[in-house]
Amino acid sequence: MDKTLFLTGHGCSGTYLKRTGKRDGDKCQHCGDKDDLDHIVLKCPRYSEQSKDLPWHSITGEQMIAQMLQNTHSWEKIKELVKDIPSTKKRQTKE
Repeated sequence: MDKTLFLTGHGCSGTYLKRTGKRDGDKCQHCGDKDDLDHIVLKCPRYSEQSKDLPWHSITGEQMIAQMLQNTHSWEKIKELVKDIPSTKKRQTKE
């Protein structure tokens, strides 16, 4: 469930929490940038170690989705990346 919510932008991102009134701002608690799915997966230093091996590390979110849909290898890479991020983001939200 957490992965689905995360990938659809309905998880613990700052933009979602702000939109739903659970937080005043949409900034990343780690680096201060706008905290949305693109930021978490592609840009945030907090997750850079996990995302550095992705074949699309420096592309946009839309390009990432297209890449994911092209082959199983890409799909598995992103699936592994988001496996632990939702629970980590949820813990950060509670702190």
